[in-house]
Amino acid sequence: NVSDSGSLQYRRSQARLQQQRGKYSEAIDELLQIDEALCPNKTELSSLMDEALGLARDYVSSRVKEVSRKASVILNKMGEPTKAAKILDAASLTREAVDVLIE
Repeated sequence: NVSDSGSLQYRRSQARLQQQRGKYSEAIDELLQIDEALCPNKTELSSLMDEALGLARDYVSSRVKEVSRKASVILNKMGEPTKAAKILDAASLTREAVDVLIE
């Protein structure tokens, strides 16, 4: 159903489906389309960003920095600058992590 394509449940199921197919980059893309508008629960959104980062680290290492940047933007917008900075720092993006904390 096209009208459901913007829902949290749809994005999560698509991410799971892509992951089951071994299409980890596509699964990451689905997870990164989830933001605070789709998932206002900070804990759940943080967990989804961790899932995207885990997929990048485990299966698509070339995307770790990109995924870290995108996840940190989403978390920072939700008022989680410390979590955002930790994600950046873990990806060796220390300067960007510092910038998030001093904004």
